[in-house]
Amino acid sequence: MEIKNLTFENFNELFTAGLYTKMKLPKSEELINIVTDKYAIKMFCPYCDDFSIFKFSNNFIWNAETLRIKILNFDSPDNSCTKKLFRFITLECACDFEHLFTYYFETEDYNFETEGEDDYIIKVGQYPSIADIQYPQLNKYSKLLKKFFPEFKKSLGLYSHGIGIGSFIYLRRIFEFVIENVHKQIKNTEGWDEEEYQALGHLEDRIKACEKFYPVFPEELNHHKMQIYGVLSKAVHSLSEEECLELYPTVQYLIERILDNEIEKTEKEKKLK
Repeated sequence: MEIKNLTFENFNELFTAGLYTKMKLPKSEELINIVTDKYAIKMFCPYCDDFSIFKFSNNFIWNAETLRIKILNFDSPDNSCTKKLFRFITLECACDFEHLFTYYFETEDYNFETEGEDDYIIKVGQYPSIADIQYPQLNKYSKLLKKFFPEFKKSLGLYSHGIGIGSFIYLRRIFEFVIENVHKQIKNTEGWDEEEYQALGHLEDRIKACEKFYPVFPEELNHHKMQIYGVLSKAVHSLSEEECLELYPTVQYLIERILDNEIEKTEKEKKLK
């Protein structure tokens, strides 16, 4: 799996990605420019039960100079940084400063003499967990997913603990359920061949058949269709643990977008009635 370079553009991923996500560290002066009191990220706050803006806590900013010393390591006789560049980072909710998210990191081989090749930052823990943050957002899908809703939560829980293949197995099952829901809606459409559909053995082929009558994928991901087909075909049979973790957010997004469309359609029908 390709390891991304940590930049200002993808710095959010340190907080939103699953555990044990590894990213290449930028040079120390670039990192200082990222870690400022101007940084903010929009996330769901389980304490507020709503989305909020999170910024570095005052405690963290107060220690910003200490962080700079750690990065630049002026006081070190051998001019090398420690193995643990970050001990933790705390983000606080803009609506209530007592609502705190804490993230724990370690670094590998951070040494100024060899900087640029083997310098990585790894998220090793967080509280609240990814599942704690995302579970409340999933509740709106409970009626649509029915008995599969607990599996959606279990899938997210496994992903939040860095378990790739296990989380993807549940996600794949949920996706199959979502596609079956699409199939039920269009099977009575003029021109639909139910017998031919039932003879299709691969999920990829069933999705393509449904797409002729229903836009299965969100429009913004249409240009990635072939890649998505490939992922769903391989599923858990040939993907590695790391590949499953990397692809999980994309498949989760697909499922949620399809479900969102269903919810919107139901709401429209209610209004029309």
